[in-house]
Amino acid sequence: FEPITMQILQGRVTYFEEMLNGVVYRRHLWQISSINNKVNVVIYNFTSSVSADSDLNATVAAITKEDLYGDTDNPASFTELPDGIFEGAVSDYRDSSKSMHPAFHCTFTCNTLIIGVPAVAVEATDQGSYVFTRVKDRFPIP
Repeated sequence: FEPITMQILQGRVTYFEEMLNGVVYRRHLWQISSINNKVNVVIYNFTSSVSADSDLNATVAAITKEDLYGDTDNPASFTELPDGIFEGAVSDYRDSSKSMHPAFHCTFTCNTLIIGVPAVAVEATDQGSYVFTRVKDRFPIP
C-alpha cells in the first residue's frame, strides 16, 4: 500500500500491489473517501499491462482514464470499529465464478489485513483466511 497523487483520480489514492513468491500478482489503485466512521474505496484495475520492474512514479504519471476500470457504483465499504480496526467487504468484479461476483470479507488495521475468501472465488482454498502483515514502515492514515 502506498499513497500516491495523480491528476485523473482526485482525493486520496493508494497504490495496492500484491506479490506471491516475489512475483506481482495483482495491482490496483484505490480511491478512498470517508464520511463519519464509514470508508468507501473505489478499486481501479489496470486494463493494460504494467511491468513489474517499472518505476511507480513514472507509471502513475503515464496512466490515462482508459488504462483503468473501476466500478464507481459499487465501492468496497468499511466501518471503523474501536481501536482502529476496520471491517467490511470487497466484491471482485474481475471474477464471475458461477455467475457471481464473490465478496471478500476484510478486517484490517494499520499493520495487518485479514481476508476471508469465499468458496466461489478463484483463489478459494480449504486453508481459511489469508493474513497479510506489513513488513515495511507504514504510511499514516490521512
